[in-house]
Amino acid sequence: MDTLERSTLPGSGAVKVNGNQDGVPEADVLPLDEQGNLTKQRNIMVALTDTAIDREAIAVACKAARKHGGEVYGVYGIVVPFRLALDAEMADETAIANHALDQAKAVAEQMKVRLDTEIIHTRHFGQSLIQEALDHDCALIVLGVSYQLGVNGQFSLSETADYVLRNAPSRIWLVRGACPQIANKPMQQTQAQPGELSRV
Repeated sequence: MDTLERSTLPGSGAVKVNGNQDGVPEADVLPLDEQGNLTKQRNIMVALTDTAIDREAIAVACKAARKHGGEVYGVYGIVVPFRLALDAEMADETAIANHALDQAKAVAEQMKVRLDTEIIHTRHFGQSLIQEALDHDCALIVLGVSYQLGVNGQFSLSETADYVLRNAPSRIWLVRGACPQIANKPMQQTQAQPGELSRV
């Protein structure tokens, strides 16, 4: 689109720009090789946690997969304490995992995308998630992150999200849940001068 459609956001002084500009790269799921060409990796791994954010994470992954024709894998990790054998039967945790997989499959089915799911027993979900992504030749890992506060009262990533962000060789997309303190309150608008902020 050569002509950009601009619209002023009510009460904000911001300008929203819709359209593509030649020469401007767009965020994409597929990584590039050293020559700048797209790699053959197209699969996507989604970490499931049986929380409300799973639906959004699956939806994001399915949308990207539909664009590129990749496969989507949903993985739920049951973290097994060291006092138990890694293959120990954990009925309650398995029931929760199956519920998470069923919910994820329902979203994928609505979006007409095949979702392969798996439950894994692990000592460290972050490590296992990265290995699963490598085994399935995934170009992208999608993590749903609920809004949580650390001991200092500031937003804090989960141990799994922090580990994957630091160590995964693939691309990572985070889908963060809403902040409870903000989500239930109307946004406080301040008087902004026109042109103060523009979004492209």
